[in-house]
Amino acid sequence: ETASVLCDYDGTNDYLSSADAAFNFTGSFSVGAWIHLTDFATVLTAGIVTRSGATPNGWRLRGSTAEEIRFETLSGGVVTTDVRAVVGHLPAGWHFIVATYNSAGNSIIYVDGVPRKSGTSGALAQEGSLEVGSYNGGTNKNTARICEVFVHNGTDSDKLTDECVP
Repeated sequence: ETASVLCDYDGTNDYLSSADAAFNFTGSFSVGAWIHLTDFATVLTAGIVTRSGATPNGWRLRGSTAEEIRFETLSGGVVTTDVRAVVGHLPAGWHFIVATYNSAGNSIIYVDGVPRKSGTSGALAQEGSLEVGSYNGGTNKNTARICEVFVHNGTDSDKLTDECVP
């Protein structure tokens, strides 16, 4: 599934949510988006694209105050995997952030088409809604411009190095 929408998030009450079961992957998948950074610390401390519920079970592609991009899998409210790509202070502008998960439980984080970190992920137990611009049911909202979000059932390399800039 691909959404080609540009959204500006205010960090207060903006995020997109879909409860469509088509996003409940049981095998390999990729998730990513273009994100416009002006200030890393305030923009990436929240969700970019996530899928989890109240328990929470699922996965999150998000940033952190430690200037990292994180891909986490969750089970029963516990982070079972936390693959962290330390990216430092990325320059202002558009960046293509992608995470892949394969059926063997391995994850890779890409930043601007370059693999930055890999690790072994936990098993997926998904619930809740797919969210863009937040995680945990809209409680951790982003303040970024996010566009060209994709969630893809597979890890095709053509989805990982998108050359088009919004």
